[in-house]
Amino acid sequence: MEGILDKFKGGESVLVEYNPLKRPELFFYEALSYFRAKNMPILIIDILDTLHIFKEHLKFTGIDLQLDDVCVLKEGGKVRIGRILGDVPANNDFSYHAAKYSKTVRPFFMKHREETKVIFVLGIEKFVYPFQDDMQKMERYFETIERPLIAPKDKITFLFINKGVVNPRVLRSMESDKPHVIEIDDEVRLIKKPGVTL
Repeated sequence: MEGILDKFKGGESVLVEYNPLKRPELFFYEALSYFRAKNMPILIIDILDTLHIFKEHLKFTGIDLQLDDVCVLKEGGKVRIGRILGDVPANNDFSYHAAKYSKTVRPFFMKHREETKVIFVLGIEKFVYPFQDDMQKMERYFETIERPLIAPKDKITFLFINKGVVNPRVLRSMESDKPHVIEIDDEVRLIKKPGVTL
């Protein structure tokens, strides 16, 4: 696992694909533990209680995930886990969403402005599902929300997506935008890296 996680550096985004029968929470736990051990600032974007689902699934495997010290931004949902920075509505008013997101996470980024930060975005498919068949709206989503995540050089972003839920066309667009793609199947595989499709 460390061999994969060692490959990523600031300014890069990693799409983590999984299907509903696999265990993405195990990779999330391993990645979280890896970057925690490096004392890197961590922010979790929790879309519609996906973090709660991951935590409960980990509990079934005997892992008690402690997140009291981890910053969390809530996008919809009701279960509050971690050190909550604030709430951003999970809706498709993308300009409002982007502005609210920026304002809410600004203190975290200002506090750690000299460090490389690690962002975990959990539940992207839940955000895009209501409008994923509207390609005009999806393009606005990519332009306003998705692609700006790539720019900052001081963060590594992991975007977890359940590919059994999302439209294949949307998934292909996300894959083409990301320099790295990880697939969680019977094992964790890096299936795309810059300049090479494995």
